[in-house]
Amino acid sequence: MSERLDLKYWVFRALAAVAPSAPLWLARRVAVAAGALVWLCAPSLRRRAARNLGHIPALAADPARLRRATRGVFITLALNYLDFFRGRAVTYDELARGWEISGWDAFERAMRAGRGVIVMGAHLGPFEYSAWKLGELGCPLLTPAERLRPERFNALVARLRNHHQARLLPGDDRETLRELLGALRGGQIAMFAIDRWVMGPSDAWPLFGAPARLPTAPFALAARSDAPVFLLVPWRVGFNRFGGAVELITPERLPATDDPADSAADSAADSATSRRAGQRNRDREAAIAQMRQRLYPVLERYISDHPEQWVSALSPVWELSHDEPRTRDRPAEGSKEQPMENTAEHTAENREETAQARMSARSAPAQMAAGENR
Repeated sequence: MSERLDLKYWVFRALAAVAPSAPLWLARRVAVAAGALVWLCAPSLRRRAARNLGHIPALAADPARLRRATRGVFITLALNYLDFFRGRAVTYDELARGWEISGWDAFERAMRAGRGVIVMGAHLGPFEYSAWKLGELGCPLLTPAERLRPERFNALVARLRNHHQARLLPGDDRETLRELLGALRGGQIAMFAIDRWVMGPSDAWPLFGAPARLPTAPFALAARSDAPVFLLVPWRVGFNRFGGAVELITPERLPATDDPADSAADSAADSATSRRAGQRNRDREAAIAQMRQRLYPVLERYISDHPEQWVSALSPVWELSHDEPRTRDRPAEGSKEQPMENTAEHTAENREETAQARMSARSAPAQMAAGENR
């Protein structure tokens, strides 16, 4: 295991050194060929991807399309790795070209309101790219991420992802929750990936009609904040063109105008809400459920539209054992872990199952997210 991790560290270092200097037109074609080769040579991972994508009704009814989508997932993963290794060399001019994003105006209006924004994302399409694009707004973006081993590999991945205003936070640190809430109060962005469980509290929630183990921590944080919650979904249209959608999940949190009087009224409402903290705590679970009920059907629609770009299909999503906890995981007493995120605990069997899919750090969002996210 140690030798394999050392090899992975040096491979990442080598690719991070080579990828930024390679001609982009050539690098993308090499990535497509590499993705197709892995699809061909990894039958167990290919079966998992097909099994996961088979939950999408349109693919379940069309075996030929399911096969094409499964192959496309591997190609999308390879292109995303290219984005990851090129990240620090990507300019804002490059990020500004070739994008068509619906709902962007509402997102910018939310940022101007100064409450911060919570972005829920998925491992769909160029999710690394989309997180960096948020940096165009000039606001820092924070996302909790799994702590990788060994430590030097974790530091390398963080260095390769901390750019374009984005910064990873350790998901197993008790200070992460405080830092995220403080960042939102300062008008910044918190980003999470919510299409599969990686670490922290989770429970079973319906995804395409079947219970999947999905994270609850991002929604718990959203319930403790007044920041509006958006779903960000990007996809590739070609090598140099991208599409995307930003959908507001909590319209009640978005001011109707940017009038200062409205902001003052909002502040007064916030104070009143603080005085009703007891009632708010009692309503928190209902608020979390409401956000999830709004968000996941929208996410399912975008995944159904672009199934060949949903790289979470390469990871366990619906693979819940009979003794899998169906309620939130809670940190052990005396643990360093915070309520919002705790270290992912996998059995040796699960680690072996996901070894082929874990070639980079996860975020919500980015990843996305970073968590990632990324």
